[in-house]
Amino acid sequence: MSKYPRGNPKAKNRNTSWTKIYEYVRPGSRVLDIGCGDGALGESLIKKKRCQVYGIEIAKDDYKKASKVLNGAYNLNIETDKTPSSLAQMKFDSLILADVIEHFAYPVQTLLRLHKLLKPNGRLFFSIPNMTHISVRLQLLTGRFSYNETGLLDQTHMHFYNYDEVKKVFRESGWQIQRNDANSLPYPSSFLRQKLNQLKLKDVGFIEKIVNDINAQTFQFVGYCTAAIGKPIVPKALSTTTPEREFIDYLEDLKASHEEKRSLLRQVKTLNKQLASSHEEIELLQQRLDRILNSLPGRIGKKLISTNRRIRGK
Repeated sequence: MSKYPRGNPKAKNRNTSWTKIYEYVRPGSRVLDIGCGDGALGESLIKKKRCQVYGIEIAKDDYKKASKVLNGAYNLNIETDKTPSSLAQMKFDSLILADVIEHFAYPVQTLLRLHKLLKPNGRLFFSIPNMTHISVRLQLLTGRFSYNETGLLDQTHMHFYNYDEVKKVFRESGWQIQRNDANSLPYPSSFLRQKLNQLKLKDVGFIEKIVNDINAQTFQFVGYCTAAIGKPIVPKALSTTTPEREFIDYLEDLKASHEEKRSLLRQVKTLNKQLASSHEEIELLQQRLDRILNSLPGRIGKKLISTNRRIRGK
């Protein structure tokens, strides 16, 4: 069986992706649940909302169980396998990708292909784990990054998302997010303080910042998209700037700055030497002039000596 159970969409706790997606789906609609697991969510939609639900599941054991409770099921990889003609001919009111997109190696290309399965004005429902949740931030503060069997740091996740990346991947694949109703898992101040104490870190506004940061509290992004008007936005080339490259650039700038300072100091020393040399030459010339003036007789000599002193400021 799959390690990803579809939960109980009828549970009273609304802070789950299954419950929210169950609420979003319109009664009587035709649904394709991609990554349907054992079909529990689809079974509830069939029984309670009279939906027609088909599923796609890569795990064979779950596919067999889902095929018994859904209107139809397909055992395939939506990313790499060709869409069966029987499925391609159907048009759906709703596509569900609950905790699935993060497992795609090439999410934009896959999401682009899904447009042809949806009716005009149809909806694509999603839930995607948030990499910037406080639990991950605390791990990084300890210098650890531990993969798990499931959860935010699931070892089978191909991509990690914050909300900017969620918007980006949908925008580039021609989808427009209409609603984001995130699931939250906030940590209380007392727990954060305990964690910081364990790390021997002083709180300098960190706790207040995290408590008030909606992204730090968000565990999953949950919502739905519709097809965007116009062509998908062409993705920008990935940046070649990495944290280590930024640090290397900083060191190189620092080195260049030091070299520039040393060059300026050398220039100043050269100018000082030139000025000192000029002063010596002027002093020698002045001494010669004094001797000449002192050798002049009478009133003319005295007058020229007085004028020379006045010019020199003596």
